[in-house]
Amino acid sequence: MNRSVQQLQYALQTLALPVTAQLRLHARDGCRVEELALAFDRWQAKARGEMQEDLTGEQVEVLNRLDKKLLLLSGSRFKPAWSDAALRQSAEWRQVRAMAREALAKFGWPLDVPPVAHG
Repeated sequence: MNRSVQQLQYALQTLALPVTAQLRLHARDGCRVEELALAFDRWQAKARGEMQEDLTGEQVEVLNRLDKKLLLLSGSRFKPAWSDAALRQSAEWRQVRAMAREALAKFGWPLDVPPVAHG
């Protein structure tokens, strides 16, 4: 597995984890919630470019849905969604975690805790 694909796997695993594990994987400084989305955005774009011919329609579709959900959350009217409290409590972040678990399943990747120093 090349680096971009592995980093996409790690980003999806992090997005799929329970909240406490998500917060433990990211530094206390900066916006931890934003880091989750940025890692996915960065690596899904690179991995898609490298895997373009190997991706199934289902894989593309689940990545598109997750990307769209995160883009909707990033709109200015959703700024409260980018807090640790929102990550813990909001329905939007529960949906993101479910979508990430679905994506892992579509790729045949396990729901494991990725290495801390990824991204």
